[in-house]
Amino acid sequence: MDKIEILSVELLDQYRRLVEELKTVARQLHLEFGWHYLLDLAWILSHLGEVRGKVIMDAGAGTGVLQWYLAAHGARVISVDRSSRADLPWRFRRWAPVRGLRPSDLNPPLKALVNAWRKDGPLNVRFGAMKQVVWGFCKA
Repeated sequence: MDKIEILSVELLDQYRRLVEELKTVARQLHLEFGWHYLLDLAWILSHLGEVRGKVIMDAGAGTGVLQWYLAAHGARVISVDRSSRADLPWRFRRWAPVRGLRPSDLNPPLKALVNAWRKDGPLNVRFGAMKQVVWGFCKA
C-alpha cells in the first residue's frame, strides 16, 4: 500500500465495542493512554481481522496494551522493544504466559520484585503489590 491514511476520529465510534474492550484491558493492567492511541489501535485491529492462531510481532511494544489484547484473543505475540523488560511486573506476567528468548530477557518473578524494590523503594513496591493482590482477588 503506497498511501498515507489520515485516521478519522469516527473510527472510535465505528469500533466502539473494541475501544471499550481496549480500555478495559488497559484498566486491568493499570495502563494509561490517550484517545489518539486508541484511534491507532482501532485502525490496526480493524485491519488484522481474526487474530486467534496468528503469530503477530508487536515491534516497539514496551508494555503497551496491544500485545496483551492480542494474547487474550488467542494470538501468539512476539513482543519486541528496545528497552529491557527483564523485571516485567507480575500484573503483566499473570495476564498471559510470558517468556524471554534468552534467560536474561525475563527475570524470575522474585528477582524482578527485588529489583523493583531496589529501584523504586520499598514503599512503592509494597503498595503496588497490595493493589495487585486486591485486584487479583476481585477479578476471580
